[in-house]
Amino acid sequence: MILASWFNSKYFYKRNVLRVIAEFLKKNEVDLIFMDIQLTDGNSFNIFSQVNPSAYIIFTTAYDKYALEAFEHNAIGYLLKPLNEDKFISAVNKIMQLKEKTSFNENLASLLQQMNIKPKEKEIKRKFILKFNDKIKIIDANEIVYLVSENRNCYLVTFSGDKYFMDDSLSKIITEVDNTQFYPINRSYIINVASLENIEKYFNSTLKITLNPKINDDIVTISRENTADFLHWIEINN
Repeated sequence: MILASWFNSKYFYKRNVLRVIAEFLKKNEVDLIFMDIQLTDGNSFNIFSQVNPSAYIIFTTAYDKYALEAFEHNAIGYLLKPLNEDKFISAVNKIMQLKEKTSFNENLASLLQQMNIKPKEKEIKRKFILKFNDKIKIIDANEIVYLVSENRNCYLVTFSGDKYFMDDSLSKIITEVDNTQFYPINRSYIINVASLENIEKYFNSTLKITLNPKINDDIVTISRENTADFLHWIEINN
């Protein structure tokens, strides 16, 4: 079953929305929950202090300040309003890959069809072909520590310390690589999960990460918006 909590605020004006949803979750088994954080009578996190469903949860909100708390409530997705279709599809595809129940995937596919959204099938890029004048260099994806955008140029860096110029942008590359292996931590870096050495809380609810080999002397951070998604990615892929 899929539960979506986009309620009409006028209809629920004099009703206890938090209580209604909590009671529903106590009595029903749910596979996936789309949950707005700010409901008419309070914060939806209060629901999960009363019930602890095994369902995957995708939170939606107009604010990025709840990302860490969303992860603490087992969020698999954290979508900022106005909703971005590509990020929504990415979150849904992630769930469909994790869920093994055929009926669940069929129900979710049906929901997407009703919304006129089609999950995108992806061909994963395992090797990078780099051209140097009349020579060609082939780099296996497993050899890459991170990809970086610097001064409008894009490079990949290998575990052996080699750095290669690339023609493609990071925004294009992230659509081609294995998203269980690579993650776009910000607009400048895509990292390989195998290179992740340390994660710690940082300024203003962001996260600071350390890679091995190290990324120069830069302080590399995860934004508040991406914190919940990044931590979940680490949880299921590391």
